[in-house]
Amino acid sequence: MYAPAMDTGHRPRFPSAIALLLGLLVCAPILWAAPRQLDAYRWQGVDRIVAIGDLHGDYGHYLAVLQAAGVVDRRGRWIAGDTHLVQTGDIPDRGPDTRRIIAHMAALARQARKRGGRVHNLLGNHEAMNVYGDLRYVDPGEYRAFADQRSAALRDRYYEASMDALAESDPARHAALPADFREQWDREHPLGWVEHRSAWDPRWDPEGELYRWTLRTQVAIQLNDLVFVHGGIGSAYCGNSLESLTAMARAALRASDPATPGILQDEARPPRRSRCRGR
Repeated sequence: MYAPAMDTGHRPRFPSAIALLLGLLVCAPILWAAPRQLDAYRWQGVDRIVAIGDLHGDYGHYLAVLQAAGVVDRRGRWIAGDTHLVQTGDIPDRGPDTRRIIAHMAALARQARKRGGRVHNLLGNHEAMNVYGDLRYVDPGEYRAFADQRSAALRDRYYEASMDALAESDPARHAALPADFREQWDREHPLGWVEHRSAWDPRWDPEGELYRWTLRTQVAIQLNDLVFVHGGIGSAYCGNSLESLTAMARAALRASDPATPGILQDEARPPRRSRCRGR
């Protein structure tokens, strides 16, 4: 639009209404080029993508990266407009703040949608490990994040139920437990451990908050011509659709059987570091 900086004695060439109309026509291609969601797994026309990988319970560095990328402000609120943020999995383990990160990302997803953006959470192997009960990499701070004034009593009830079950199924083993067994057991089951398992493991609670959140993640998505996945897609799965990869992973999570984990621990599974070629 024409807007003279000073009065030169000349009239603007176009009336303001016409100039406004021309300005809208110039901007129209930009408006028409808004991102298009093709389906639950594919988007086209995304102007800006920010991808962030393994967070492993480190809330401080997670937030610092988003601030440096202009995704959030100093208070952690979405400021990135129609940007698409992709988190490629492995939020849990090695750090204490998994629950805090997931809660923040859920809030970001709501804020982003109001501004035309999106937050995409993908499934990593550490999410699956927590669902199955492989706790090798769980930071002690993760358990403390779940502990409250009721945790000691809750752990006592779980211990008593476990001992009753052992006495019924294997009386000899129960009778042979060492005198300091409870002390050893408490070290392996710190306060918050029971709540942690209830949140992640559907065998404890099929409505557990982190289990349900994991079920909502996807294995892979496509933004423009880019496919995002945790670690890669093995050659055995190159012929699968994005939908089928997620469907198989969710079925395995629902089964929650460490002995038959299906796609999640297949040697040719996604994620792994081999790549599909020629596709």
